[in-house]
Amino acid sequence: MKKILVVEDSKAERMLIEVLLKNLECDVTILTNAQEAIGWLQQYGQPDLIVTDIVMPGLSGLELCRKIRGELQFESVPIVFARAKTRSSISFGPCVRAAMPTSPSPTVPRT
Repeated sequence: MKKILVVEDSKAERMLIEVLLKNLECDVTILTNAQEAIGWLQQYGQPDLIVTDIVMPGLSGLELCRKIRGELQFESVPIVFARAKTRSSISFGPCVRAAMPTSPSPTVPRT
């Protein structure tokens, strides 16, 4: 079972994400802010995926990504941002820089 950490300050979005992921038979941990997430990661280690809001009180999702990659040195865990577009929809987008492997990309010769 995949272990997924969700960091979301909005109750409605937390509930929606949790239901979606549990329907996929994932082990979901829900936290409400970046500081809680850092503490959880220090205690339990790297999950299979992190889903985080971008705008949260305290540390933002971007700052959380920097701490995950820098201080915690979890370089391979995929991180996905979730943000509410309207009151009735939510969108997911990858944190491309944070989710990419740290090794250089292969070059493709020009033809």
